[in-house]
Amino acid sequence: MPRTTDIILLNGMPEDAILSLAATAERYSEHPLAEAVRSAALIRKLELSEPKDFQAVPGMGVRATVNGSLIAVGNRLMMPVPDSLPITEALEKRG
Repeated sequence: MPRTTDIILLNGMPEDAILSLAATAERYSEHPLAEAVRSAALIRKLELSEPKDFQAVPGMGVRATVNGSLIAVGNRLMMPVPDSLPITEALEKRG
C-alpha cells in the first residue's frame, strides 16, 4: 500500500497547507497514490475543501480548482516546465 513519505516545499507554503491542497485536488481520484495523499491529510486532521473542475490526466496526475486556484498533483510532466526542478527526477527514481 503506497504512503506519503515526504512533502517537498517549493514555494514557502507550510507543509500542512500543501498537503491539504493536494488532498483536496485528489479527493475524487481512485488512484492508489491519491489515497496515500488523502490518508496523510487525514492523519494530520487537515480540513479538505470541495474541488471544482476535477480532471484526471492519464499517466500524469490530476488537476482541480481549489479555493479559486488551479492545483495540479502528479508526476513531473504535470509541471509547466518538467525539468525545471532537479529534485523531481531524483524523487521519481525513488518512487
